[in-house]
Amino acid sequence: IKAVGGRCEARLYPGLSHEDLIATFSPLFRKKAPVLDDAAAFLHRELG
Repeated sequence: IKAVGGRCEARLYPGLSHEDLIATFSPLFRKKAPVLDDAAAFLHRELG
């Protein structure tokens, strides 16, 4: 993404697997990590 001029951020959520991160998009698992909030904040900053 950076190579073509885009912006990106890397976030680590210690103790969570890839599957756990995807699961946090579901209301049932959102309390595990603020993945959805972080993604939404990034999009709001970048897209306005």
